[in-house]
Amino acid sequence: MFMFACGFNGFSQVTPRCSHRGSADVVSTPVAVDRTLITGPRCTALPFIASAAEERSPEAGRVCWGMKRVVISWDRICYLWTNGTITSIGGTADDNGGKDVFDGIRLSSLSASCQKFLGADVGGQCQIFRSQHSISPLELRRTDGICHEQDLSIAAVYACENGTVILLHTDSLISVGELQQEDCVLYRPLSSDLRIKSISCGKHHALLVSAIGLVFSFGNGSQGQLGHGTIASEPQPRMLEALEGISIVEAVAGGWHSMALSDIGDLYIWGWNERGQLGFPCKNLHSSRNDSRIRDRNQPKLDSSLVKSCSQSNDCSSESDDKASGVNSDDEFVNLQPFPVLLDLPTCDPSESFVCKIGCGSRHSVAVLEDGRAFSWGFNDYGQLGHRDTISRDCPEVIDFFLESGLYVEDVFCGFWNTVFVIKNMNLSDASNVVRE
Repeated sequence: MFMFACGFNGFSQVTPRCSHRGSADVVSTPVAVDRTLITGPRCTALPFIASAAEERSPEAGRVCWGMKRVVISWDRICYLWTNGTITSIGGTADDNGGKDVFDGIRLSSLSASCQKFLGADVGGQCQIFRSQHSISPLELRRTDGICHEQDLSIAAVYACENGTVILLHTDSLISVGELQQEDCVLYRPLSSDLRIKSISCGKHHALLVSAIGLVFSFGNGSQGQLGHGTIASEPQPRMLEALEGISIVEAVAGGWHSMALSDIGDLYIWGWNERGQLGFPCKNLHSSRNDSRIRDRNQPKLDSSLVKSCSQSNDCSSESDDKASGVNSDDEFVNLQPFPVLLDLPTCDPSESFVCKIGCGSRHSVAVLEDGRAFSWGFNDYGQLGHRDTISRDCPEVIDFFLESGLYVEDVFCGFWNTVFVIKNMNLSDASNVVRE
């Protein structure tokens, strides 16, 4: 297993600023994570990163932990390992003798919200990490004042950027609450019929995938990110009727858009397309300096019977709902897509290789194919797409860096302005041969 990262580097969360050529705040070429590790207060040491072969070889005599999750905040990238330890890179600089807030902590889950980290430890207790070196217990209070012992045993905690917190209990039930100022979550249990296997939080909304592959969404829907065909908000999880009957294995929430992946590798996407993050033609980009570059590419096919556009004022009136996107003038552009539509990747034959992993950032998207290729599109001012430039795209484009380097992408994690790629079948000695900026 090997990680590469790119995007915003204002706090050295991708690579030490002094070692990066070009703008220190922008890393547009993926950088091998293990080469960026430094001693000191900005990060903790990786337990050990090995090739896939070494992971399967007990006789190697070294303990290797797999990657469980990558959590990306505005100033840090945290790597949560299967043994519960955390590698934290970046953060504001201060003098604490090189000790990091995650030192000696073992967590079963970790999430970022409001410049804080929320985590559930291996004992089922919630913790809040407010700064580089501040940790305290997170108090849980039910809105009805009734406290059940099983409510306090938490398997995982997830958080939206606006402070909405989702608690996954050890019995697979969930609760939803709001983060209060006094390190407390005021929560309410949801229906016991809602058995959830995965949760993803965006800026103001969340997606839930049930044990039988149904998708539920709730929160702010002002940009169509909930997928219910409107821009209305939903206080309670509501099933996406457009995806009913499709077995969904993964759903991810971006800043104001969402993606879902079916069990046969079909990719569905919806929400805001302000910087091309949906992979459909974006007027903002076509009217900018990127116009000639974008128009030369093969755009994904738009099904005019499905895709409907809303006005720039987000007024999804019945008239705009009834008007399908055309191919002339402004009608070819999609600003807001309020319900899921199928996205076909260009130059990709679904019968030969289908999508196996997906990721959403604030306004960018990434899809990984089972053959190891990775496509990215959307907002790219910080190089988070990994295309070795800072040009935003409204069409999925394969990341040539990995193809040219002979690297097989296995998984992807997106933060608001960053992307981390997990690479398979690469030895540590191969890192020196990878081309960097």
